[in-house]
Amino acid sequence: MTKVFNEWHWEITRRCNLRCIHCITACGEVLPDEISTKDAFLAIRSMSNLGCNKLMITGGEPLARKDILAILKACKNRGMELGLLTNGFNVNRYTVSGLSSLLNLIGVSLDGATERTHDIVRGQGSFKKACRAIYRFSKTLPVSVYITVSSNNFGEIEATIKKAVELGASHIHVTEISIFGRANKNRSILALNSDQRKILHRIAEKLAKRIESLCKLDLSTVYLSYNGFVYPCSEIAIKKPNEFLASITSKSCAKDLEVIAKEWIMPELACCYTVYEGTRIFFCLRTENPCCVS
Repeated sequence: MTKVFNEWHWEITRRCNLRCIHCITACGEVLPDEISTKDAFLAIRSMSNLGCNKLMITGGEPLARKDILAILKACKNRGMELGLLTNGFNVNRYTVSGLSSLLNLIGVSLDGATERTHDIVRGQGSFKKACRAIYRFSKTLPVSVYITVSSNNFGEIEATIKKAVELGASHIHVTEISIFGRANKNRSILALNSDQRKILHRIAEKLAKRIESLCKLDLSTVYLSYNGFVYPCSEIAIKKPNEFLASITSKSCAKDLEVIAKEWIMPELACCYTVYEGTRIFFCLRTENPCCVS
């Protein structure tokens, strides 16, 4: 095995208990082609055989899957370093206890420093529950708070970062909103204007160091979709879902990916994102460069 495929990001479901107005994949009800529990275990074996040592599980809302603990246990038994991103809505002390023994880190979404701002995007009551989840998890796990910056919460960027730290976050991940899915339908209240985007970059420059980013599709990090398809990155999965590398449930998956890895020519193109990285904070902001997969 080539061991190229070290880190995987697994969108394990599109089902979600919330209906966030900025969701780029319009998550909600379970989709008929969602990977089954049986196939999820096959996927874990394939990822492990291909060299996966770090796995971040996202959604949708991963905790909406009834088999999530069994899936996490199978990953842990394979020696994977595990992270999971949740909206925190259904987190309680039993959830914290169950996940803390399996995960290396937890991510929780927070989209405002105030209840009003966050709940406009994610729904009534979601701010209090996200804050409670961050606080509870911080007692047992490193917590990374994920902030999606939109026009709605633009005036609270630094206040939201401060709130996250006060709640116990060990790391902050700030992303500029992408106008896809539901976000496109709500662009009038979500899309950043040119002045806001310039200010956002200035805030990033104040809090972190800019990293020159190329489109590093070197297959060291890959993306696995809810229905079992492997992509070089999430942008391709969202924009060109038919251009997958392999199906994780196929018997020939590992062999197919090994062949692709040996023949892969890494593109040296400017990425459509600019990265700023600090000690405890990470910014992923859009640039004027067109995505190389567009």
